[in-house]
Amino acid sequence: MAVAPSHPNGPHGTTEGESMYKAQYATTTRRQRLTPGSNLCACPTCGEEFRSPEGFELHRRGMINVRRCLTPREMVARGMRRNAEGWWVTK
Repeated sequence: MAVAPSHPNGPHGTTEGESMYKAQYATTTRRQRLTPGSNLCACPTCGEEFRSPEGFELHRRGMINVRRCLTPREMVARGMRRNAEGWWVTK
């Protein structure tokens, strides 16, 4: 499993720059495996990767023009976890 290189803003997308960095990294690694019709999802905003569209939707909160991504800590609090491959899953 590929691991993102360390970044000075921290590991969890806590700043806009970090979110953009993670999204760019995700674009060049796992997203190469994303294909139409697949259940795999990668968030273009925060760069987190999900095993299902349901997990992707669960990690977004708020009204349409003020939506935000949950932090990894918030996702764990809602029962999500990372599987052995590093994808976020809901079950």
